[in-house]
Amino acid sequence: MTNISDLTIDVAGGNAETITGTNGVIPPPPGYLQSVREVCDRHGILLILDEVMAGFGRTGKWFACEHWDVIPDILCVAKGINSGYVPLGAMTVRPWLYERIANRLFAGGSAGLGCSDVNLDGTVDILDAFYLINYLFAAGPPPL
Repeated sequence: MTNISDLTIDVAGGNAETITGTNGVIPPPPGYLQSVREVCDRHGILLILDEVMAGFGRTGKWFACEHWDVIPDILCVAKGINSGYVPLGAMTVRPWLYERIANRLFAGGSAGLGCSDVNLDGTVDILDAFYLINYLFAAGPPPL
């Protein structure tokens, strides 16, 4: 296996799902995401986490990466952001990264759906107002 330090190319970012969902619900082994975060920090690589399937309370926390105390530089979300009723996806970035890209943002490739915004607001309001994420796993934490 090649050591990342031996690479002769620049690496802008590393992308990973926090919990793999397509081929089964597979959480990472203990320490894995923390190690990935450390490697990215050491080499100046952006950590991009895909929470399309695991985000918005599906693991008992707002985002699955919270189970491992890992904060990505970019967080990609969809599906749970509005209960999957209408097409909507988003990415969030750390403040320092936003400052660098704010004047280069691309807001979308279509005219947008007003119902997506309303649906997003409603979903987040309900999750928050009724503390639903706190109660999702009241009988015990998910097997991560």
